[in-house]
Amino acid sequence: MTQQQIYLFNSTEKLIFNFADQLNGIVNKLISIDNHIFLTTTTCNLYYGEVQLADSEVTFRRLDFTATDISTDSRHLFIVSEAGNILKIEPETLEVVDKIVLRAEVKVCTHGFRQENETLKIKAISTSATSALFTTEAGSLWACGSHPQLDINCSDPKPVIFFDGRTISSTSSGMNFSAAVARKTPK
Repeated sequence: MTQQQIYLFNSTEKLIFNFADQLNGIVNKLISIDNHIFLTTTTCNLYYGEVQLADSEVTFRRLDFTATDISTDSRHLFIVSEAGNILKIEPETLEVVDKIVLRAEVKVCTHGFRQENETLKIKAISTSATSALFTTEAGSLWACGSHPQLDINCSDPKPVIFFDGRTISSTSSGMNFSAAVARKTPK
């Protein structure tokens, strides 16, 4: 069995850390917002710790959220829940300040029948200070915020038309860029 090793630093000083609640699974993602550190495990558990600068120490506690993915815009924590929704969390209070649910656009057939808009399950999220990218379980890409290269500038998520007919496997958002790994969907 391979033992996992995690190293945390504050500037050049190595931080001491422990888990108040037993770690369940293997750590697969770690993000920080100021002195707050969040990590997820392969069992979808979410842990939270605050760096105690005087002691150079962090104690992680398990939160009552399940998370398949996490991201940050430097102000908020974004959690992809097992249900496929996004929860926007205030890191100081750990309160949910918003819930994002993707709904497919309503389809109308030639006879005028309107199909119910289906709720899409989000698999992954990538955020920056001004934008967010959402990858659905089906591999489609949605975006909100400022994406001038995609001609998207909105607060509510919209499908990215440019990637129709492609399956998205990974995304990344930076200060002034977004990137997506896509492959053409076979017909």
